[in-house]
Amino acid sequence: NLSRYNNLLRLTNEAGKTYIETPYKIKIKETVDDSLYSVESGYENRLDLISYKFYGTPLLWWAIATINNISNPLDIDVGIVLRIPTMRSIYESGYITSY
Repeated sequence: NLSRYNNLLRLTNEAGKTYIETPYKIKIKETVDDSLYSVESGYENRLDLISYKFYGTPLLWWAIATINNISNPLDIDVGIVLRIPTMRSIYESGYITSY
């Protein structure tokens, strides 16, 4: 059975629930105001913690994954340098309504 979702990435969490990536790709513009962050020990594989560190909420982890073209947010190594988009860039992407 062919489906438009056949080629999308599937992630399974620790509880065994499987999630399918969104077919609609989010675009966030890079700007000179973005921060660069070298992932430290304790933050590897935790985009939610990095999101909290920069935005005060773990809920914007997806913006960091998007701008860095990360397809598996559970595979972030120590030392990788991530681009952290500004809240303005995230807002202008159209995927949140206020900041």
